[in-house]
Amino acid sequence: MNSIINSPVSMRNKNNLEKIMGRLSNNMLKSKLEEYDKVEVDIICSPMGLLHKHELKGVSIKGSQWKSPKNLTCQDVNINLGVCKLNDKTLREENYIELDYETTGYAHVYMSFNDFNNFLKHPLMEKSMGEWKDTIKINECSYDESRESLVIDVYHDNGVVCYKHKFTLSNTLRIGEVRAEYIPEDGGIDKDDESIIRLKTMLQNYFNTLIVNLDGTHLQYKHMDVNENGIYLQLYVTVNNLPDGRFSF
Repeated sequence: MNSIINSPVSMRNKNNLEKIMGRLSNNMLKSKLEEYDKVEVDIICSPMGLLHKHELKGVSIKGSQWKSPKNLTCQDVNINLGVCKLNDKTLREENYIELDYETTGYAHVYMSFNDFNNFLKHPLMEKSMGEWKDTIKINECSYDESRESLVIDVYHDNGVVCYKHKFTLSNTLRIGEVRAEYIPEDGGIDKDDESIIRLKTMLQNYFNTLIVNLDGTHLQYKHMDVNENGIYLQLYVTVNNLPDGRFSF
């Protein structure tokens, strides 16, 4: 479960143009990261397609031990994108890849629990809380071996007292849905209490509707697997644009 699936793009014999575009994309991505162990970008394209349609037929991005400038981290990542329409002028005159239209695909991301805690504490997380940012704070996660589940600490401020609660996060049987379950503590609030039911619903709604914007690349939850080693996420990806400089997140 800790390994990332090999993309069929990287198993092909590449033509010279694909090698050139791959190197250009590779160098662009490396310049945007704070740290990395591996960055590998593979491109599917043809001279005629790039010259006349200004498009790439597909893109595969693989990497390990990535760290963004503001400490968003992961152990392994594999992103696969469909057709990418490029800005011909920027490519010819500036030797830089810029999208003309959004492109979509999917990502497989493997995170340790430390990586996921970095995400929970990241400024992006607080920004995405919206109307709940003054009510709920998700502090950190851990693995509960007895429940075989991801456990998160949630601070809930009801305007009078700030309570700390524990919830498990797991998948429902339907793709793209997270289920939260409250873990009662001795002397704590009962799981059927109205405030706990409301908090559980808020957490589920938050994770199920969360779209993280990484400088024009939008990630949305699809599926999650958890074991004692970490968290394996499947995500929907939509790329609207690419940042000029380093990542801001």
